[in-house]
Amino acid sequence: MKAGSKLSIAVLPLVNRSSNPEDEYISDGMTEELILSLSKIPGLKVSALTSSFSFKEKALDIRDIGVQLGVDNLLEGSIRKSGNQLRISLQLINVEDGFCLWADRFKRDISDIFALQDEISLVVADRIRENFGHLEFSDNLVNKSTSSISAYEHYLKGRHKMREWTAENLETAIAHQKQAIAEDPSFAKAYFEIAWSYIMLIAWGYIDPEETIELVHSYARRGKSLVQESAEYYYLMATEAFWLQWDFKKSRAFLLQALALDPENSTMLESMAELCLPSGHFEEGLQYINQSLEIDPLSPNHWFTKAHLLNFKGEQEEALKLYDYCLELNPKFSLAWGHKIQILLQLQRKAELENCLEHCDAPEKVEELYLRMHGSPVEKEKLSLPASDAESSLFPWNLYLWAHSDHLKEATAYLQKMIHQKAGTCINYRFDPLLKPLREYPSAQALFELESWDSIQNRKVQAHAE
Repeated sequence: MKAGSKLSIAVLPLVNRSSNPEDEYISDGMTEELILSLSKIPGLKVSALTSSFSFKEKALDIRDIGVQLGVDNLLEGSIRKSGNQLRISLQLINVEDGFCLWADRFKRDISDIFALQDEISLVVADRIRENFGHLEFSDNLVNKSTSSISAYEHYLKGRHKMREWTAENLETAIAHQKQAIAEDPSFAKAYFEIAWSYIMLIAWGYIDPEETIELVHSYARRGKSLVQESAEYYYLMATEAFWLQWDFKKSRAFLLQALALDPENSTMLESMAELCLPSGHFEEGLQYINQSLEIDPLSPNHWFTKAHLLNFKGEQEEALKLYDYCLELNPKFSLAWGHKIQILLQLQRKAELENCLEHCDAPEKVEELYLRMHGSPVEKEKLSLPASDAESSLFPWNLYLWAHSDHLKEATAYLQKMIHQKAGTCINYRFDPLLKPLREYPSAQALFELESWDSIQNRKVQAHAE
């Protein structure tokens, strides 16, 4: 099986050889920066961060890795931090024959980290060009984002924590980015990281939006004032418009601006696909998510979004396969477990459902929902009405329970309350299969009407479709 284009590369996570395990933020940060800098070279396909990091701490044959990532070259190595000194060993390997195209060692002071990133990126690109074909690139691939190494270290530590996707680690990430700003008030990326982390904490219901939203805007404005054009800023604004305002038109406009500056960003392309869920543009969403997967083929998030789109289209069996693949890539992916459970509920596959309940945040509610959907009249009579207070869950289980009760008037009022609160757990309520009883209830139908809006278009999607 052929891996990919000769002008393609994946940067595998650099191994942390430091005596202190906490120095892993340096190895992860260097890996991310090398991916970003190589991605700036026109004509060079670079595997995205998530896919590369899926091989972290795994000993696999390089040919298998190349096939899975769709690339023909791999950059691997290690980094050791001792005091202010960095020692880096790297080798560039051709996947097809295992031949080492280039290898070198670097010893630098950490104050030279930006110059070192640039030097490595240019050498790697030059070796690929020497062996496989023409590439044109500038003499500088890495922009020095801050003059303070201490600020940059805090930035890397914050990025490292953010990748762990918990409320606690997002709070820690914010603290590191604030320290980065304290060290260098002109560090634009740190402002964007803080604002984005706050948006996620608001969307997940961990902090009060009224107390935090102006803080989000303050950090976003300050970051924008420090750079001329920034894809990160537009992506940040699109995220706020989507999750906090449910303004899908505004979110689309910001995302198109972000993609105009960074058209190969798989995360931004996935956000466009996500935008198609609450708006009902499922075919266009599939075009966007397929683009994301070409760039980042081992991203659990991308496969999850594709499964979500297929589920909403009614292709439940295919969606189940993709949710299972997500869980192969990330067995702790709570959202994938939850949506798999929802499909098993609808398909009345009780044995499979019971095997998944240990991965659910509200197993007793799922069991009750199964009885409400498929139980006998006698079983249903024994069930009490669900609570109508706020839910602390990734899924609106109480809303589903109300929707499958005989009290659809109360269920409608509950849904109205969640819509008013812009509860992130029900942002896709218009097409949620488990809310079918409410969609068919006359008094609730007005809630499900969708304002028409122009079809999502951009040149990249049109080209891909052709």
